[in-house]
Amino acid sequence: MTSFLVFYNRFKKIKGAYFISYTVMFAAVSLLMFFYFPLYHKGFIWQQDGLKQHYNGLLYYSRYLKNIVSTLINEGRLIIPKWDFSIGYGSDIITTLHYYAIGDPLTLLSFFVPLSLMEFFYAFLFFLRAYIGGLGFSLLSLERGNKRFSTLIAALIYCFSAFGLVLGLMHGIFMVPVCYFPWIIYGIDRIFREKPGAVFILSTAAAAAANFYFFYMEIFLAVLYSLHLFWTRERESASSPDKAPEYIKDFFKIFFRFFIYGLDAFLLSAVFLLPVLSVMFTSERFSAEKYVPVLYHLKHYLQLITCFMVTRRGGNWTLMGYTVTGALAVLLICSEKNPGEERKGIRYRFLALTLFAMVPAFGYMLNGFAYVVNRWTFAYALSVAAVTAAVLPEASDLQGERKDRLLRLLIPLCVLSAAFFFVRNEEALLSWLLLLMMVLILITIKQPEKYMKAVILAFTLISLSLNGWNLYSTAEADYLDEFLPFHEADRRLNDSVPSDIVKSTGDDSFFRTEIRGLDTTQNSSIQTGFKGTQFYFSLTSPYISDFINSLYFNCPKDYDYDGVEARAGLEGLAAVKYFIAGKDSKWQVPAGFREVPERDGIPENAVLYKNENALPLGFSTDKMIRRSEFDASKVTGRQSALLTGAVVSDEDAAELKNKGFQETEFTDDSENVLINITPEGDMDYGNNSFTVRRNATVTVTFEGRPGSENCLFFKGLEFEGFKEREKYERAWGGLTPYEQAKVMDKNTTDGRPSVSSLMVSVGGNSQIIEFYNKRNDYYCGRKNFLINLGESEGGEQQAIISFREAGVYSFEALEVRSQKVSSLTEKLNKLKEAPLKDIEVNVDRVSGSFSADSDRLLILSIPYSRGWSAYVDGEREKLFRADLMYMALLVSKGEHRIVLEYETPFLKTGGIMGIFGILLFIIVIIAEKRYDKQYENKNF
Repeated sequence: MTSFLVFYNRFKKIKGAYFISYTVMFAAVSLLMFFYFPLYHKGFIWQQDGLKQHYNGLLYYSRYLKNIVSTLINEGRLIIPKWDFSIGYGSDIITTLHYYAIGDPLTLLSFFVPLSLMEFFYAFLFFLRAYIGGLGFSLLSLERGNKRFSTLIAALIYCFSAFGLVLGLMHGIFMVPVCYFPWIIYGIDRIFREKPGAVFILSTAAAAAANFYFFYMEIFLAVLYSLHLFWTRERESASSPDKAPEYIKDFFKIFFRFFIYGLDAFLLSAVFLLPVLSVMFTSERFSAEKYVPVLYHLKHYLQLITCFMVTRRGGNWTLMGYTVTGALAVLLICSEKNPGEERKGIRYRFLALTLFAMVPAFGYMLNGFAYVVNRWTFAYALSVAAVTAAVLPEASDLQGERKDRLLRLLIPLCVLSAAFFFVRNEEALLSWLLLLMMVLILITIKQPEKYMKAVILAFTLISLSLNGWNLYSTAEADYLDEFLPFHEADRRLNDSVPSDIVKSTGDDSFFRTEIRGLDTTQNSSIQTGFKGTQFYFSLTSPYISDFINSLYFNCPKDYDYDGVEARAGLEGLAAVKYFIAGKDSKWQVPAGFREVPERDGIPENAVLYKNENALPLGFSTDKMIRRSEFDASKVTGRQSALLTGAVVSDEDAAELKNKGFQETEFTDDSENVLINITPEGDMDYGNNSFTVRRNATVTVTFEGRPGSENCLFFKGLEFEGFKEREKYERAWGGLTPYEQAKVMDKNTTDGRPSVSSLMVSVGGNSQIIEFYNKRNDYYCGRKNFLINLGESEGGEQQAIISFREAGVYSFEALEVRSQKVSSLTEKLNKLKEAPLKDIEVNVDRVSGSFSADSDRLLILSIPYSRGWSAYVDGEREKLFRADLMYMALLVSKGEHRIVLEYETPFLKTGGIMGIFGILLFIIVIIAEKRYDKQYENKNF
């Protein structure tokens, strides 16, 4: 023991002893908490968004960087691709994948990692981001004058809070704010201490470049922190009229510094930030109207107590898990009677963030006014860590009135954590018991401070271990089951079956392919280069959203779509030439597709179909239709309009008309074949609504017509869910007292569902309409949905609608309409008369030849973007938005060479701003050094 103390005392004197200790403890706790993953051969890739988006994006980015450097070395050309046709219908690379990988300085390291080891690098990034975040907090805390031991404990609490352990693992990029936010706050503290602003500039720039979504939260919170810090430090000047000029002078002085530093950070990050913001502000996901309650449900507030120390998720993703030591520190600072100014500031900031967690409006505001969610709790973790670092040394000397006040706070909270059955859980009860034991030891056993440190460290490690056990152990939870085994992610994302099937056709033209009934992973096309119609990333084009909404696509989230609902006309417009179906999914094949004879390259479980009516990438028309006329028609009429002529905005129609282009009329040649609607079970039907309680279905009878494409659609579909008691309006009297009590318990604990689905079954085949109301985080404003019932054999048929949730389903219209396939084929063939030929698709460039006997609108089935430029015979021409999501080009009669080139909007502007940012950074550093020298000389 003596030799250990001698070593410990010598070690404390070593320069950098704290950071060695922090590194060792971080590694030890990481092993303690995460050893379950290698034990059960699990990686860090969550099988939902972690696989499909975050890891997928990182893998793509690594390959992307390697290809750029390889081309530069081998060919001497710097080529940075900006558009990729394998992302949905085609999408901008930077703005689509920025959220997941592109921009974060740390992901640049992926260039040096072999693709076969990328899943291990993905896990390494989790720890690296947490470690850097803890390091930033440590510097912040030590500069504030806190002791090294309490800083170390607080850093561990911050690094391993539930935000990272849950959300950070599910979505890898969610560790970005954990990494950079402490450095931003540290930079702010340095500025207030008259120190250089480089830390603030670089950390803010890195946070902005890494992820726009969290950067908004970080800056919002950083501004509030700066204002409060200024107020607490200048409070005396503000309250004294004589010092008002000095107060105003100090305010503008600090404001000017922050303005310059913030401007420089923005300039440095503009190359990534400007392009992505241009897409974000037009996204339907962020513009849909959402429900924001005044207060949360009672359950939410009780979970703030029961989940404070553990990793259980509270309402609206309120993740805490701050260990028993963090809870003790919060109780200590709240029980302090006369704290100093610095301590008051820490307490007020903690209480302010606690208020943020209690009021839905703050969750809505901090989430960019998109929906109510508390994904900002990485900042709450930092606040708890700051409290811990400041007050933990006092825990070893609790006496007198302080001890009594602490117990008066602790005991009621322990009681509350156990009193309510709907929030009570084993983890919370055990943690409150541990906290009570820890407090009793600290207040009853009087030992030197070094022994009390050992007690605190032991309880901290036990609490962290329990959090890891409860979250990842197979004995306690199934959370680990949501993560993929080693190498499974690469196998799924690099599945070459779809690409091999397409290659077997020998068709080297440009076309798209749809897939149904095969076990393919969403977004895997970006790894294989497969050109499909599936997309699942956070930011999508507003024009694609418009297309989805206007044509009643059966997808509740406009950023998560797959194909065009097997609607023959839309398949042709989208240049979908092939359709791959599983053996059991042949019924989903669209009309007009014919089976391709079996050949090598097509596995036994798949069938390949070819679209006889597919249009090329470029096709033309001599007719146009105003958008206002399009919007006034039924959804089936809208498909006819798209096949009759180019649908353009009223403003563009006026411009084209002035150039001699004529508009045309279109007709909806579909027919309403609905016969009747019959409700069954415990439900009511009337006034365009279904009031569904239990075991209810609706039978929709319609007249099937041979050679026709039939569809069932809802217009204005809305849902208001029932609470448990409302489901038993008629059956309540038939329940026993015990059954009634169970219903009422569930009625207390469960809120109204905000998501539901309808299952539409025809001939033994079922499709799902999933949709949300305004209370749901994923609500995108979708109220119109269409189910393609396929071709019928004729005669009277039935569609059975089943309901997932009880509630009221209201709608403006429910119809079944039928449209002749021959009519669609005729219109598509008309569009083929003057196509774009000799098409070449290269990096950010599409070219071809075009010939026509009259002036025509050349429509390109490429998603419209301001980044595309069009040239006809070398002369730049205007690109019109046509058919809602595509592009069109007015071309005069004769033979022409057509070239389209793509450049990410605002990318060059952002790059130029970045150069100015570097220059400004250099100027700032030089100016600060000169100022420091002058200040030193003056004082000397």
